Amino acid sequence: MSDRHPLVKVLKTRAKSPMYKVLFRQATSYGSSAKLLSELVLVSNNPDFVAPVLMCKVFAVELLLKFFLVVDYRKIYSRKDLETHHISFKGPFEHEYEALFDRIPRKHRTAIIKAFSKIVAKATSEKEFCVILSAFEDGFIKWRYIHEEEHQKFLGMRLLGQIGDALWSYANLQVLRN
Repeated sequence: MSDRHPLVKVLKTRAKSPMYKVLFRQATSYGSSAKLLSELVLVSNNPDFVAPVLMCKVFAVELLLKFFLVVDYRKIYSRKDLETHHISFKGPFEHEYEALFDRIPRKHRTAIIKAFSKIVAKATSEKEFCVILSAFEDGFIKWRYIHEEEHQKFLGMRLLGQIGDALWSYANLQVLRN
């Protein structure tokens, strides 16, 4: 790929951005992709696009949860910077929403739950929110490999969207503050 290729320009831009902004942009892109694919499902009446819609949605949620692990570290640009601050996205919890959520600083968890409660128009405790989150754990893996599943899978699309909206709206405020 030549240096003039649009993807090369995008990758060069990414290298100059702090990780919290990169995670936010990627999460936004996956969320937007899910919306576009959702429209395609409706227009084409093709159920084969449902798994990619869900994969994009659950991955956007995962990226937003990881965003909140680094948002207070404005100088993290690389994996090495993550290690310096003892932050890891890898390990047994890397796709487990509840475990990721538990590692988010309390001030952000509280604000996320408040945003979620507002969206669903019902006060939600942290415990209730974690139960809801756990219902979608490993969604990125499950929907990526849906062809390996022996049983039909059902997922609360509306609830997943509300989780994503709460995470995104509060994350957007954090990005805008700088």
